Amino acid sequence: MNKETTLRYLFDIYYRHAKEIKYVCDKLCATGENGVLIRLFIHGGQMSSGELADSMDLTSGRIANILKSLEKKDLIVREKAPGDKRYVIARLTDKGRDKIRIIDEENKELVMSFIDEVDLDAMWKSMEFFEDTICKLEEKHAHHIHEEDADLD
Repeated sequence: MNKETTLRYLFDIYYRHAKEIKYVCDKLCATGENGVLIRLFIHGGQMSSGELADSMDLTSGRIANILKSLEKKDLIVREKAPGDKRYVIARLTDKGRDKIRIIDEENKELVMSFIDEVDLDAMWKSMEFFEDTICKLEEKHAHHIHEEDADLD
């Protein structure tokens, strides 16, 4: 299989299954309130609102709304950054950490519901391929952004 055929095949898979891919990504908590909680957890329990907005590709206003909702539910607390009062730091509460454990269990159930039906060796090779591909895309994207920034100077 050559590069062109491989690329066409990847696009075909994505286009045929975009709804299912989005469903699984959404269910695995990559978006909204659960996405914020997961990112906070991954980053040691705290992040600035700007870091959250950047990591989720959301506006600062959307992140502010999500943080407000999470704070009302006692899943996070928001504080001004010690060195610079303009920055808001979101921190997980114990209740927020408990919520992450629930999300994690739900995610495991979702994945386990279909993982028994696949060849694990083939799946592992595919996951390694996608990880490698995503890393290369991130490098290219970062390089492209760097070039755009240099052009603005």
